[in-house]
Formats: sequence, C-alpha cells, structure tokens
Amino acid sequence: MTRALQAIAPKLGRLTKTLLSFGLTLTLVQTMVMAQTAYTPLRLSGFNHDGIANGVTPGGTVRQAALSTTRTLDNPSFSSSVLYGKDFRGAVNGSTAPPYGLPTDGFLIANQNNFTDVYRTAPFEGPNVAVLTGSDSVDLIVTPSQPANKVNLLVFSSEGASVLRARLFFDGGTTDSSYFAPITIADWFLTANTNVLNRIGRVSRTTDQFSGTATNPHFDRAVLNLTPSQQGAYINRIRVAKNAGTSYLMVLAASVANVLDAPTVGNPNVISFSAFNINWLPNVPNPTNFYYEVARDSLFTDYFPGQKNVRTTSANVNISNLTNSGIFAYFRVRTEDANGDFSAFSDAKVVQLRPTSLAGTMGGSALQLFPNPAKVHDGICIPTDATDLSVVNNLGQTVPSAVLDGHLVINTPGLYLVRLRSRGVWHQGRLLIEQ
Repeated sequence: MTRALQAIAPKLGRLTKTLLSFGLTLTLVQTMVMAQTAYTPLRLSGFNHDGIANGVTPGGTVRQAALSTTRTLDNPSFSSSVLYGKDFRGAVNGSTAPPYGLPTDGFLIANQNNFTDVYRTAPFEGPNVAVLTGSDSVDLIVTPSQPANKVNLLVFSSEGASVLRARLFFDGGTTDSSYFAPITIADWFLTANTNVLNRIGRVSRTTDQFSGTATNPHFDRAVLNLTPSQQGAYINRIRVAKNAGTSYLMVLAASVANVLDAPTVGNPNVISFSAFNINWLPNVPNPTNFYYEVARDSLFTDYFPGQKNVRTTSANVNISNLTNSGIFAYFRVRTEDANGDFSAFSDAKVVQLRPTSLAGTMGGSALQLFPNPAKVHDGICIPTDATDLSVVNNLGQTVPSAVLDGHLVINTPGLYLVRLRSRGVWHQGRLLIEQ
C-alpha cells in the first residue's frame, strides 16, 4: 500500500475511543470513519507589534484602540485598521458588544474543506502579531518546542497580496530547513478560496469605528509540509519573511498537524516517590514506535533528565529514577507508524509522586501540620471526602484513631504521621499531641 493510501486508512473514530476502556478487549469494531488530522495550537512569542485592541481601563472607562495597540495593520493614510477582541468597546461603542471580534481566550477554530484547525493567539495585552512591511523577517519562538508533519500559519495581508516565505528551526539544529516555496497571501478584503476564518471584523485605530462583514476581512492558512527527516524533530523557531512590495503581511498564530490520532493514556500507577507505571491505547493501526516524555511542568519545558522523546515499542512502561521529583510529574506520548508518520502528543497525564502538606483547622484557626509538627490538645478536622486515612506513630506502627464529627481523635499523646487522600490528592502531616 502506498504512503498516500496508508495515510487515509480507516482509523478508530473519536466516538469509539470514548466507549473503550483499558479493562475491555476489543473483538470487533465496525465503523466507517474518515482519516483525521490532529492539530495542536502552538504557543508563540517574538511578535513585534500589538495589533489587537481589547478591554477597558481598570476603572471601567472605555479605552480607545490606539491605547491598546502599537500600530495599524494597513496603510495608516487609508483606514488605520487593527483587529479587536470581543471585550473591546471603544470610545464610540461604550456599552454594546461589537459585531464580530476575536475570542478573549485566544482560541480560534478554523473550518474549511472538511478540516478543523485550532490556533491560539498571543495575549491581547502585549505583542501578538508579526507585522512585515518590507523585505524583513521576524523569528517566532515556539515554547515548548513541538514535532509535526506540517506547520500551519494563520496569516493575512493588507494593501494587496503579499508573498510569504518561512523557515523552520529545530532543537539540535541538524535538520533546520531552508526557506519553503513562496506562498502568495491574498488581501484580507478580497474573498478567496483559501480563507479559513472570517467573522473577525476590524476597527479603526484612530476613530474606534468598526467595519467588516461576515466574509471580510478574513484570515488565510499557509501550509509548510515537513520532509520525512524533519517530522520527528522538535520545532523551536519559525522565521517568517516577506518579499519586497508595498503590501503589509501579518502572521497571527500557528498550529502543527499530524496525520495520526494521538494515543489515549490511562491513569498512572504510582510506585514510589520517583517511579510510576503507565499505559496507553494506540489509536492508529499498526503502530511501530512510541515516544514519551516526562516533565516537571504541564507545558513540558522542564524535563526530567533523560525523559524527553524516549522511544519504546511497548504501550506500557515503568518510569523510574525521577530525581528531585517534587510533588508532580507530567507524562505524554505520541505514536509513529510504519510509514514514519507521527501522531500528535496525547493529553498530558499528571502524576502525583509525593503527598502535599496536610492542613487542618482547630478552633476556627488554620493549622499547618507539615513540615513542623503541630501541637494540639484536640482532634484535627478531616475533610468529609477523605479516604485512605492512616495514622502511625514515630515507630511506624499503626495506632487506633477515630473521626468524630469531622475531627480526628487520638487518645494517646505522642508524635504521629497522618496520611489521607482528598479529592484524588494525597496529603500528609505530622501531628504532636500533648497531655
């Protein structure tokens, strides 16, 4: 089967995924699904201008577009337009919602030709648009770096069409691309078959007057297809450039795309303060390799030593030797098939390796039990949803205890370690009870 045919081979649909669990054996699934492409919005920085008007002042006074942006996105002698968020009101529209606008959470969903692409803008307060007006370039930083089969740029042009050039840079630098073939971006007020997102509107930076229709202005999508040798590498920087001309070229956001569905990860089994076991359900036919990562943060910018892009052929692994692990670890995994195609990363699973400190109350006052023992003469309050409660003395022996009216009662004075689980999180603390 050719690479193209295998790329559109039937795969397990999203509805089917939700009906499966790790405790069930799949004997027969008959479903007709189309090949899916998994899109992941990138977190970008390095923009050179704030082109999105937003918000009001802390005192509630309306704020003009000129006060929350740094420059226009078209010829200032013509219309002086910028984008705006849905929370923007402006000096001439102080009380009603604007006709269109960008979602305040920054997430943009583009739908066209049977695909759904997801982007995320930079925060509205601060640089959020790469503005190219001549033969210049801007480097957009990808944090955290991401692997992909292709990169989609959310772009638009004003004052006529622009020619976009783009180049990718990767961790390690061994597979950095040359410039991709130039891509022509139509003017944002000329309806084109390439537009992927509209109903965005625009507002004058000088007068706060809204303009635009349901179709124009619009954003386009520029696609950068990676070579097979680049598809396993981590993109850390995107250089966007413009050919000479009088038009303005803007880059607003980017996403990475993979032709395989991401694995579905099960719940971790914590083995110790530095180890856990975890498994996952491959959602693609004939997976050959998996690549997992374990980090100290949910953005995967701070990896545990040796835990980035680790290859395995098993869908069940033991993670160990997580030195200086702290309380939490974050796990994610992606798939590679026989064609060398990769999936997107799975949703991250958080693993609690160490219990957090146990806090309680006594007599209406907050009581912190850990790390210093708390001296109490009465029971300590226990959460109503607490489970797995255990109390041991300084010899490690389990001691009798009771919970009466939400209070932990221990009859014998001494130093104790109290451990419990509340809302799925482990807590522990030392408790000193005196005569």
